Parts: sequence; C-alpha cells; structure tokens
Amino acid sequence: MNLKSDEHLTIAENIAKQSVTLVKDRDQLLPISPEKTPRVRLVVLGDSDDGGFKEGGKVSDLFKEELEKAGFEVTPFQMDFHEMFEEGVCDLKEKFDLAFYVANVETASNQTTTRLDWIHLMAANAPWFAKAIPTVFVSTANPYHLFDVPYLSTYINAYTGNTANVKAIIRKMTGKEAFEGISPVDPTCGDFNAAL
Repeated sequence: MNLKSDEHLTIAENIAKQSVTLVKDRDQLLPISPEKTPRVRLVVLGDSDDGGFKEGGKVSDLFKEELEKAGFEVTPFQMDFHEMFEEGVCDLKEKFDLAFYVANVETASNQTTTRLDWIHLMAANAPWFAKAIPTVFVSTANPYHLFDVPYLSTYINAYTGNTANVKAIIRKMTGKEAFEGISPVDPTCGDFNAAL
C-alpha cells in the first residue's frame, strides 16, 4: 500500500488542519509575521539520534524551510559560549525578534518519560528571556510539554511532526488558517500556572 498517494496526502492535510491546537496565546503574539518579527531563532528540542524506535523523525529542517517560505530570516540555535557567559537580553534582542521553540520529544521503547531536557551547561537553550523577547512554543510529539514551560504565553500542540502538520502549524501561526484543534487531554496537567 502506498501511503504517499494523493489520497493519503489529502487525508493527512485534512487531519493536520483539524488537529493543530492553540492551547494558549495569553500575550496575543499570534499571528506572527515577518513584518513584526523578521528574525527568528529556531530552537528544536529532541531532534537527536539518542536511541529508541522513534517514528516522528526530525523536524528542524522542515520548520526552518517553512518559516523561510513564510518570509522569516531563520537562525537555528547553536551553542555559543560567549552568548552564555557574556551576553544578556539586550544582546539577544539585537540577534533575533522572535524565539520559536519546537519540542519534538517523543516517547520510545526505552524512553518513556518525555520531560524537556535543557542543555546541561547552564540550560543554554532554555527560554530564560521569554519576558523580554516574544517566544512561541510548539510541541509536535507530546501534548503535555506545557507542564515544563508554564511561564510561556503562546503554546501550541501539534501531536506529530509530519510534513502536513508542520505546514499547517506555520499557516495557522501566520494567520492564514484558523486553529481548529480541540485538546483531547488537559495540556496543563492540572497546573494552575500553566493555564495562565
């Protein structure tokens, strides 16, 4: 059976259109646009080959490509010791206008816990600047990641990182398509702070 037939691709696109869920947008950062926030820092968590039988694949290149197609200048996160030890929020504001986080951290046969795991050296890839720089967070593999970043104001659950979903996420985040998804779970895990 060919699962990449036109029929199956149409089904995947329809599912993506109906499933991507806007959990919260407290500070009304959406829709994003290259006019408001042209320079985007893309931080993808979980795109590593760390064992297990993961099915979702990597999403870094796909998100970068789709954001660039939408007109954004995208810079993927790179470990930068000068930035970690010497720079602050003002320096980061000179580098990017929007932080775009993607958690592609999925369960696997030998990885049944999917908490966010920041870089161990000073949590260098954590969104510690979120109060000063607009920050959005998308989870592509687990609807409970909000529990680890309750302080972020804009959070989206996409449930999978396939091509159809990534394209739908960008369309929705740029205002070209409405969010239709209804969460099948409590993404706040009952945490009052996450609901704010």
